[in-house]
Amino acid sequence: MACWALLQATLAQPAGAAPVMRLVISDITARKQAEAQLHLAASVFRHAREGILITAADGTILEVNDAFTHITGYPRGEVLGRNPRLLRSGRHDLAFFAALWRDLSAQGYWSGEIWNRRKSGEVYPELLTISAVRDAQGRTQQYVALFSDISLLKDHEEQLNYLAHYDALTQLPNRVLLADRLHQALAQAQRRGQPVAVILLDLDGFKAINDSHGHLIGDQLLRQWRLRCSRYCAKATPWPGWAATSLSRC
Repeated sequence: MACWALLQATLAQPAGAAPVMRLVISDITARKQAEAQLHLAASVFRHAREGILITAADGTILEVNDAFTHITGYPRGEVLGRNPRLLRSGRHDLAFFAALWRDLSAQGYWSGEIWNRRKSGEVYPELLTISAVRDAQGRTQQYVALFSDISLLKDHEEQLNYLAHYDALTQLPNRVLLADRLHQALAQAQRRGQPVAVILLDLDGFKAINDSHGHLIGDQLLRQWRLRCSRYCAKATPWPGWAATSLSRC
């Protein structure tokens, strides 16, 4: 098996004797492996796309990587020696952080979604994992936080949720949302001992409008119909669209 060796040579010439060269060979494989691991860790820390934050056991920030600065907007020099509380968004209560620290202390790590605040003041969502670094006796020496900005993912989720529950043309709630709202209304009525009324409105002759004036005019008519129906009802109870020419109301 290949190994690393350190060769040291010393030339000595005793009085009245021939020169003597003394060679000392030391096995430094372990040291070289440790250096390689440190170099790899430094490379990962420097080039990782996720933000990395390292704190002391008391929460004082010891080091951050370039991705931390890219995501939060805080230069390294502005955060060293400070506490990660500077990133708090204000969206989470004390109970949230109490549960976080309880899990971190018991399990040695915490992972989940959290809202933080950039230096610019913008609040953003991130996926965060915090791990405790402990010594041989189990005492926490540092905390390492690894996080990524999931703003685009959240925006995409909101778009998908909107498309799943609203009609793209009229922006009316669709049958899926209607079923959910009807279920809620029935449950609430059952608790209160009240009846539930469902109104179905149908738009007759709509096909003739499309055939005579084109689909553009028909689309505008649907939008106006939706606006006028909603105008006379509370905003809290939307008009779901069952089909292109009918609306229902709970």
